[in-house]
Amino acid sequence: MRVPQELNERLAVLRGRTMEDWGLAVDMAMFQFGPRRPAVVEAGPKRGQTVDAPSYSLHVQCGWRMRRAGRVSHALLTVVE
Repeated sequence: MRVPQELNERLAVLRGRTMEDWGLAVDMAMFQFGPRRPAVVEAGPKRGQTVDAPSYSLHVQCGWRMRRAGRVSHALLTVVE
């Protein structure tokens, strides 16, 4: 499967960055890329507080895979009937 050019360009900022953390919530995968930095929370119960946040976050709700050195290192397959 080929990645559309626009998506490939937008994800380019993450290439070569260290994945600091990841998690799953139902059918959504969440990835955090560093380095971490202080950021002010804009909404929710911690609004206005300064927290340690990743430089970039990526939330994905579809099948995906990550590759390292030409091999798949992480993947999630979404099956829809």
